[in-house]
Amino acid sequence: MIYRLSLSPLLFSAVLQFLGTFYYNDIDKIVMKKEQFILYSHEGKRLASFELNMNGCMEALYYLQEREVPFTEKQKTPSPQRKFFLKPGRFPESNPHMDYLFKWSPSEIARQRKIIRILGILTTVLCFAAFIFPLKWMLFTLLSIPLFYYCLYLWLFPKMILTDAKSCDEYHIPFPVLSSAIALFILLNFIDRINMPMRTWMTFSLATTIILLIPYLIMLCIKRIKEHPLKLLLAACIFFLLSMDMCHAINYITAFDSPKHDIVIVTKKHDSSAPKSGTNYYFQFTWHSDEQNMSVSKSLYESTDVGDVIKVCSRKSIFGVEFQILHK
Repeated sequence: MIYRLSLSPLLFSAVLQFLGTFYYNDIDKIVMKKEQFILYSHEGKRLASFELNMNGCMEALYYLQEREVPFTEKQKTPSPQRKFFLKPGRFPESNPHMDYLFKWSPSEIARQRKIIRILGILTTVLCFAAFIFPLKWMLFTLLSIPLFYYCLYLWLFPKMILTDAKSCDEYHIPFPVLSSAIALFILLNFIDRINMPMRTWMTFSLATTIILLIPYLIMLCIKRIKEHPLKLLLAACIFFLLSMDMCHAINYITAFDSPKHDIVIVTKKHDSSAPKSGTNYYFQFTWHSDEQNMSVSKSLYESTDVGDVIKVCSRKSIFGVEFQILHK
């Protein structure tokens, strides 16, 4: 059940039913049971209950705590995250989701949201403008956009959250997803142009995941945030998917060696279609006495016939990753 709370008077309403309206001086105490907060009247009647993940919860707790409504803990040994409620007038350092209510005002957050909204528009335009750049600069630009917002997320967390603007309250900043999603989608389509062994791809993606995860864990330690292990596992999975998307582009723009070309003859061409991943195109040929099957772009696939001569361009990035690109 999701509640929406307004503060003056306190209005508790559910999605499908109306629960009641009352003022804060009607509340005798708030009893905490795990992650749930139960409001009782002076007559001992249960007025309402809500949890930390409900819309308006932070504002209501801040409002009630300012007015010194007593909080009591039902557990014998309060958890560090809830000890704050037993000490009126203090927010604990171990509860970062409350700290920002004191550090930043809604007006300050609104100003930052406006700046980030402008940045989101500029980076979205930059995604499309990158097509006029040389290939390496285009890939560098597209890689920089999600990495820039990742750094911004680490800096602004827990103010910045992964949600849309409509679901975001005045104390949070929505993550600008659009420009990052466009950049990652373009990078995803670049994967077909570069051929590298699957084992190399997975190994490099795993190493990149660890590199991305380390500053996230450092940020949690610095800001004294204790995340659930499942959330950390989810973050690691997201970083791994992002690393797989960025792997080919990273190695392409960091290949500073001289390309080596070999001439081969296309002996077979075929495509492979999937509902979710789209269509992939492949050439089959003999290279270094071995039969090879490598992916190519759609334009090269359509402009080349069986028996045509193409070039295999071999490159090596500064990370030691070898890859091949086919072209005429």
